Amino acid sequence: MSDTNRGLDLSNIGTASEGEKQDFRKFYDRMLGRPHPGLEFYLNNVPDAMKRYRAFADAATPRNLDTDRRVTSFGFLTYYALTGYVEGVRYLVYIMQQLGLTQAQVMEGLTIAFLHAGPRGSETIATALEEFPWTVPPTQAQLGHSVRALTSRTRSSPPRSCECSRSGTSERWGRSRRTCGSPRATTRCC
Repeated sequence: MSDTNRGLDLSNIGTASEGEKQDFRKFYDRMLGRPHPGLEFYLNNVPDAMKRYRAFADAATPRNLDTDRRVTSFGFLTYYALTGYVEGVRYLVYIMQQLGLTQAQVMEGLTIAFLHAGPRGSETIATALEEFPWTVPPTQAQLGHSVRALTSRTRSSPPRSCECSRSGTSERWGRSRRTCGSPRATTRCC
C-alpha cells in the first residue's frame, strides 16, 4: 500500500517517477495557482530530499490541503511578510481563497499580521497583493471549533460584565479572578 502525499509515493523515498513529478506539479498549480520553483528544484535534483520533506511536513499537518481542508496558513503569513517573501504571501492568500475564505475574511487575517509585521511586513503584503485576482469562493472555509466559537461570540454578543461578590464593583467580562483577588467570586470573570 503506497503512502501518497501531493502526488509523491512516500513509501519509495529513493526516486520519483515522471508520473509522481507531474502529479506533484498539478497539486501546486491547483493549490498555489503556480508552480513552486523551490520545491521543483529539490524534486528534480534530489527527489529523496523532497520526499523526506513531504513526510516531515505531513507528520506536522497530516493531509493538509489534500483531504484536510481547514485553513491553517495564517501562521506563516507574518513570517513570509517579515522576510520579504512576496510569492509566499501571494500563494498563501491564494490557498486561503481556494479553501473558501472570502476577501473580507482574508483581510481580517491580514490585519492581525499587520500588528506583528508592522510597516516592513505590510509593504511585502501590499506588493504581493497589488494585482491579486480576488475571487468569491464557491464553498465556505472549514474553520476549527475554537475559531467558530470565537467568531460567533465576538460578532453576536456585546461585552458582558459581572459584579464581584467581594468588592461589589462591576468588572468587564473576561478579567481573571486574580484581578479583584476574591476567592468567593460568583462568576469566572471577577
